[in-house]
Amino acid sequence: MTRIVAPGATDAEMAAILIAYEALWPDPPTSTSADTPPWRFSGRWWLDEDSQPPRRTGR
Repeated sequence: MTRIVAPGATDAEMAAILIAYEALWPDPPTSTSADTPPWRFSGRWWLDEDSQPPRRTGR
């Protein structure tokens, strides 16, 4: 929680400051749920489905 100090502010002014702060300040980031697995590279996207991977040839 953030503490806001406004010396000399009335109760109404402090309420307005708090409402403005909550409306304008971004919410903290939420953590990702455990249901979402981390992204992983999955294969050779540059190869078509029908093509074969390159074969090694003897030299």
